[in-house]
Amino acid sequence: MSPYYYRTNPNAMKNYFKIARGPFVHTGGGGHTAFTKVYGNNFNFANDVKLLNGQQNGGYLLLSNGSAMTFQLEDSTIVGFTLSHGLVRMMVVDVNGAKKPNQWGRDVFALQGIYQNGQFTVLPFGAKGSGSVWGQAGNNCIEGGNGTTCGYYILKDRSFNPPYQ
Repeated sequence: MSPYYYRTNPNAMKNYFKIARGPFVHTGGGGHTAFTKVYGNNFNFANDVKLLNGQQNGGYLLLSNGSAMTFQLEDSTIVGFTLSHGLVRMMVVDVNGAKKPNQWGRDVFALQGIYQNGQFTVLPFGAKGSGSVWGQAGNNCIEGGNGTTCGYYILKDRSFNPPYQ
């Protein structure tokens, strides 16, 4: 699917996922509204999702110049896309929905949309070829890290338990 496609036809996601709620689309200014609709009105992603090191999220995920689309799957997984300049920049997956711990590297994971060899590809943060929309390449799944690359290490080794030592 083209990374531009969902902007003109968000319901096309229903062809790829079993969606229970959504998709909710918010254009411009970070997409707070789209994320609030799946997590609940009293939930603020920037404040209520913690980093792996336990600190407040402080705005990770929400691109100030972007758009967002979120939806909730039948198994309660929440999937969010952020866009910047019309391209999918990031996918965020919260594997257990609004349930705790709501923490990067534990139940919230980041993937990046990139063009590679003329093809659109999605890679977990930390995989070779991925960077970061926050300019933080490398391993952040360490003691004191923010946890954004933990998904890559978990996919590599199913027995992995963050933080990576």
